[in-house]
Amino acid sequence: MMPITQWIDHNAGLSPGKAALRFGGRDLNYGDFAALVERAAKSP
Repeated sequence: MMPITQWIDHNAGLSPGKAALRFGGRDLNYGDFAALVERAAKSP
């Protein structure tokens, strides 16, 4: 089983502009999602 962070990074590498999340009429692409996850992981 692949950890969710690895799955996000994998998809960000393949399709960074593709929508990863859609909510409330807004999209967040895999590239931006991976960057947010990385920032959150580094924050105290």
